[in-house]
Amino acid sequence: MSSGTELKFLLFIFDCYMTCNAGFRHATTDSVKNVKVDRVERAGENNSRYKVFTEDEVFEVTDDFSRFHFTADDVYAEIKVDSVYNFKVNKKRWPIISMNRNIFEVEKIPQPAAKAPQLLGN
Repeated sequence: MSSGTELKFLLFIFDCYMTCNAGFRHATTDSVKNVKVDRVERAGENNSRYKVFTEDEVFEVTDDFSRFHFTADDVYAEIKVDSVYNFKVNKKRWPIISMNRNIFEVEKIPQPAAKAPQLLGN
């Protein structure tokens, strides 16, 4: 095989992978709405893996090659304790192997400011 033919073949394989992977990513992505974060922590010292604790579930923020998601550090930096978010996550949690759902996107939900108490009279 000539180098031009090999390159075309590799591009074809890559294109097939991307086409199939796009459908897979869409079918395995879920939205979690109005989640209040209770605690966050780094899971390990030398990797981009984090845990996000909420009242109902523990999530992970980690890089994922199958989704071409390599921004775990940036996603984690957006998450603050006692804030409310909408998360895009993978649909499955595998408790038997201690695998949590992975957060891919974060949208902070603005909370209304607390009103100052009003004085009665005068």
